[in-house]
Amino acid sequence: MDPITLIVTALAAGARATHRDAPPPALADAHAELVTFARQRLSGRPNGGMVLRQHAEDPARWARPLAKALAAEGADGDAGLVAAAQAVLRLTDEPGSSRGKYALDGASPSGQAPA
Repeated sequence: MDPITLIVTALAAGARATHRDAPPPALADAHAELVTFARQRLSGRPNGGMVLRQHAEDPARWARPLAKALAAEGADGDAGLVAAAQAVLRLTDEPGSSRGKYALDGASPSGQAPA
């Protein structure tokens, strides 16, 4: 999976999970950290915060605009943002994460680049 798709997927999964009754504190914290990283990455972009908020409300409709904004701001090279996305996905889909469903292209299932 490419880093931008990973980030957008994690933002959507985290938003869905935190809107449920009583999400686990670790998930709420991980999602909040992810949103903070994404907001910082988009802070210099006109309407960046709006796209992020709209995506949280309607991920299907806003996934492409958010992905384009993140890509334009170089989010694919932001190790902190990618790590925060992986943390959210581990908490929202541990089995998928363990199988490598969210591994970065050219990375092992653990998310680390092969040696």
